[in-house]
Amino acid sequence: MSPTQPTANSDPTQSIFHVVNGGHFIHCVAWQHPATFKEIRQQYTAYVIIYYSQAHVVLDGYSVGPSTKYKEHLRRSGKGFHVDVTVEDSVYVILEQAEFLSNNSCKVLQVHANADVIIVSTTIAQAEKGLEAVLMGEDTDLLVLLVALTPPHDLLEDD
Repeated sequence: MSPTQPTANSDPTQSIFHVVNGGHFIHCVAWQHPATFKEIRQQYTAYVIIYYSQAHVVLDGYSVGPSTKYKEHLRRSGKGFHVDVTVEDSVYVILEQAEFLSNNSCKVLQVHANADVIIVSTTIAQAEKGLEAVLMGEDTDLLVLLVALTPPHDLLEDD
């Protein structure tokens, strides 16, 4: 687990709803070795259950070709050589976590919407339902979208 992990949720019935940016979240769990991809997926699931009683985890994909995330994608992938990886439940992970996550071939293609908008819209929708909604992520885009998309009557509360 990383130093940015949240405090374990002691009351799973509490009404805090977390919306987690998968790009941030995917680096929060330290992979245990040796492990299969299924076991790693189970580590992520356990992390969500332990730290977030109610949560949506939204994974952002990468579109083919330049996009708003293109430069960051290139920076993270570096200039190194990457091997193709078959991701199946029974396959053991032989790469280090950082190497796997920086591999251009190990990305989900984004087909429709921008995940940042989905993350922010989901957070706002949960807050409008009366839940305490917490957005988890490190992207500046999330803050900008949160301010831009929050209805004006919700920006300032009277004490």
